[in-house]
Amino acid sequence: MTQTFYNHRGLRITDQWVSVDGRRYPLAATSGFHTTTDPVSRVGIGTLLAGGAVLFMAVALSPVMALPTAIGLAVVGGAITFVGAVVTRFSPRLRHLWLGNAVVLSTTDSTELGKAARALRRAREHRYLMAA
Repeated sequence: MTQTFYNHRGLRITDQWVSVDGRRYPLAATSGFHTTTDPVSRVGIGTLLAGGAVLFMAVALSPVMALPTAIGLAVVGGAITFVGAVVTRFSPRLRHLWLGNAVVLSTTDSTELGKAARALRRAREHRYLMAA
């Protein structure tokens, strides 16, 4: 009898196989699994760097420019840096669960990825214990 460890959104993990949208991968034939996360948004990083550069200019040039201009430049740099921080923080990063060299799950929900990874770990442990 097959024991199911995870069954959600087209991904089903049992003690015998992993099924993704109708494709089956035998659990015994897989060498392992791992998770990856896509990099941080380039727009967010670029905005953070631009804001930091404007802030640096405001501080570096403040002795030779008028006080209202330096304050205005610092406010603009701070605003750009804030926007970059918000974009970096709130842009969703895609997370992947790999089984061998096949991606079996891609999601922005780290909780869902964690549940699937734990289920896969339990299925592999269960299969190992049953074989012993």
